[in-house]
Amino acid sequence: MRNFKSIALIAALALSSAAYAIGSNSVSENEATMTVSANGQSLDSVKFSVGSGSFTIPTANIRSGASFTITIPVRNDTNRAITVTSAHALGGSLASEYVAVTSDNASGVAVAAGATGSVLYTITFDTLASEADRLAFSNKTMSVAFDLTGTSADPVGPVDQSF
Repeated sequence: MRNFKSIALIAALALSSAAYAIGSNSVSENEATMTVSANGQSLDSVKFSVGSGSFTIPTANIRSGASFTITIPVRNDTNRAITVTSAHALGGSLASEYVAVTSDNASGVAVAAGATGSVLYTITFDTLASEADRLAFSNKTMSVAFDLTGTSADPVGPVDQSF
């Protein structure tokens, strides 16, 4: 046990002296100088991108009883985590009573720095039983606009550093 303590003490002394790896420059017998520096980068402003600004919904998807998913991939273009939230607005001549737009994650998708996350929406059309409803549904247009917002929480407060 005594040998183990001696070896541990010698190792601790050897490792602690290695921590001071940068030496100063002697200027004279009574003076030495050294320059050390600390560098860093500030956090980016929140920004993100999506693959495309628009697309056309296929006619085959807009029919009685149909349901499909729209995936909006969001790339975090910053050096910090963001949360992407989304809202939608339905437009066109198709009555909104025939269509439901839902999302399980539009209230917040966490996206790590430099990563990609997806906001998912499901579009569901009512199953129309009556001829009058099917006639009201036919030859109509629809559009859905998605407003995305990316936010980032304030980072953790300053962390003390040392050389």
